[in-house]
Formats: sequence, structure tokens, C-alpha cells
Amino acid sequence: MSNNDNYSYQIYRAEPLKHAHNYISIKDSQEKGELKRYLKSMKYKDTLILQSNRSLWEQLLRDPDPIFRRQLTTQLYKITQEQIAHSVSSSTKTGFSLINYTMRPDNLIIFILAIMFNVPWQIIVEKEPVEYSFKEFTEYYLDGSAKRISVEALFEEKDRVGRNISGYLITDAQRLLEQAGPLTTGRWVTTYPEMDYFEFHLPNEPVLHKAKRKDILNAFPFATHLMTTYTPFRSERSLWVMGPKPKKKREYQQILMELEFRDETDIREI
Repeated sequence: MSNNDNYSYQIYRAEPLKHAHNYISIKDSQEKGELKRYLKSMKYKDTLILQSNRSLWEQLLRDPDPIFRRQLTTQLYKITQEQIAHSVSSSTKTGFSLINYTMRPDNLIIFILAIMFNVPWQIIVEKEPVEYSFKEFTEYYLDGSAKRISVEALFEEKDRVGRNISGYLITDAQRLLEQAGPLTTGRWVTTYPEMDYFEFHLPNEPVLHKAKRKDILNAFPFATHLMTTYTPFRSERSLWVMGPKPKKKREYQQILMELEFRDETDIREI
């Protein structure tokens, strides 16, 4: 990216950040309502800008309105109502109501939504989430919310997922990543037009030397980049194994440009 392009993009991304900060700080109910409507109308790339700022994103997802939190995360991952309905085995109408109207769905649905939106389950439903509950990835452990799988079978799952988000309990992730625990949580995220990625949640920063990057590429042949980053509300490090969708390399590079601004993040080519 040239210096001029970088400067222009920084000016562009300043606007959604300014509106989000104002939404958090402003007390006037009318102004706050207008800013809330603005945030709810944003495109996924602008919502991705908000998530690049960890403190800001976590403040937004502590908003007193759980419905607003779900709407923001639906925008962030560019998830359709049909994709949500498919994940929870419900109708399209139910998918719409789960995001915009239903205050407390069934537990299994809460946990599936938490996996899809990459947040602790209490963020989905509780007006005042208990932070102590964030320490465990509880949402992955309810029967039906995530699939138990071996690390060598993960790449084949990508086709089964199609264009959606799906959660996993990986029983042998240590075979690929020494920093992994005995049961490692993770997600396929394939909802973006430009890219797909698998996300591992690890207790510590992974060691990604040249030989390890080759091992990861063998396990995920589509991948072109590895990104370590923060996990919202949690101390664990997320490892994204990323690659472009077919014929979307230029658009993928634009997404990488934004991810370079992300807090607590390191990106490297495989």
C-alpha cells in the first residue's frame, strides 16, 4: 500500500470509529438513538473496523440491549437470516426473530449463536453479563452446539459448512499446535465474500516458525496467511488460518489491509 493509499484509508476508517465512540459517551437519548441507527445500518467492512479496536468493540458488546449486540455481530460476520436458521435448524422467519426480537431463546440456540458471533454466551442474552462466566468456552460443550473432530478432518469440514459459521471441539489439536490444550475450541468462518478462515482458540501465543507454517499449510491447503489476534472478552489467543475465496485475491488484500490495524494482532504469510 502506498503512503497516499494508507492515509486515505485511515481517513475513511476514522468516521465509523468516531460514531461508535460518540455512541458510547453521549448521554442525550435522541442523539444516542440516531447513532444507534447509524451503527445498525453499517456494512460488514465498517463493522470490522470497529472490531479492530478491542476496547471499543467490547464496550459496544456490553451495551444494555442484547438485541443490539446480536445485530452488530450479525453485521460483522455478514451472516444472513437463512444461515442463522440453518445453523439452529429453524425457519428463516425464526432466524430473523432470533436476532431482532427474541430476548431469550432456548439454551442450545443461545450457545450456537454465541459460537457464530464469537462471544461468551451471556453476551447473547443477559443485560448485565457476569464477567466471571467469560473464562470458559462453555458454549462449545453443550451437546449439539459444536462438533467433536480430529485436527486432520478440519479441512474437509470446510465444504460441509458451505457459507456459514460452525464450531468445533478439536480432540487432538496438539498434533498440529503444541500450545493447544487437550480439547481445543475453534470455528470455521466462511461467510465473508472475500475470505475463509479457521480460528483456533489457544491458551498462549503459538510458535509459528517456518516448519510449523509448512505443517499448517499441509493441514489447510487453501491458506495463504496466519493471523494471531485477541479473542473478545477472553485471555486466549486466536489463530486464524486464512485464505482468499476463488477469484477474490484483490478483495482479500483489502481485508488484510484492515486487519493490519487490529489490536494485539500479528499477520504473516505462510
